[in-house]
Amino acid sequence: MSKLSLSILPPLFLLFIAAVSFVFASDDEERLMMDVFKGYNSLILPLRNDSQPIIVRMTLQLVLLINVDEKDQIMHTNVWLTLKWKDFQMAWSPVNYGGIKEIRVSPDKVWLPDIVLFNNADGNYEVSFMSNVIVDYRGNMLWVPPAIYKSSCIIDVEYFPFDEQVCHLIFGSWTYNENEIKMEFAQADSMDLSEYAKSVSSIWDVIDAPASLVNRRSRIEYQLRIRRKTLFYTVVLIIPTVLMAFLSMAVFFLPTDSGEKMTLGCSSTLRGRRVGRGGLERDRVQD
Repeated sequence: MSKLSLSILPPLFLLFIAAVSFVFASDDEERLMMDVFKGYNSLILPLRNDSQPIIVRMTLQLVLLINVDEKDQIMHTNVWLTLKWKDFQMAWSPVNYGGIKEIRVSPDKVWLPDIVLFNNADGNYEVSFMSNVIVDYRGNMLWVPPAIYKSSCIIDVEYFPFDEQVCHLIFGSWTYNENEIKMEFAQADSMDLSEYAKSVSSIWDVIDAPASLVNRRSRIEYQLRIRRKTLFYTVVLIIPTVLMAFLSMAVFFLPTDSGEKMTLGCSSTLRGRRVGRGGLERDRVQD
């Protein structure tokens, strides 16, 4: 046997072992899928004890504050929902299935908590993408779907442009009551801002996002506190307006027979209209 043949034997042997392992792993996972879904009904609430509700732990992660429509009083956000619960029917022993401890299944194959945004503003209650559900051998379920929501938000512009707003996001089960599903926080009792992407063009800053359990723990309410960026309005609206006011008052100090009195008055009025239009154009671009 040549030296070349001897040199390629070890790589071929490793490839053979890898192929065999992959085949056995695929067989184990296929057998596991068949066993856990045998007799499983995704429409039935997975309660082991009827006296104990299913605990659904939730985390809301803010990715982007897309827009705040002050006219229609709607907040547009991009978020990630994290839902955790336990389904005793999905448990298995890893020893019997080649050491497999975790699988990913389609969301239409398992029971999902029907958690929706109650103060939805456009009637779209579904998440943007039905991602897979991660299931471990103890029956712990993890579902992290992304969503783009339009929620109602009462805007108070009394202190514009130095105003702060509080917008609410209220989540809960659409059909189950507190005796069947109990909502809890998966981590901290606040919105997760670790992945929040600050937009340079946005006119709002996110200050805080606390959360609370309401209605005997059957709902979770998130409060998104936002503050308007005042630099633009100060430079483009407030300072020019004050200057125009001083120019308008200066008209009264000019002699009555001065021809510049009418010119200065008209000029101040026109400049004031341009300043106001500039602020409105900024708001129109944001909408």
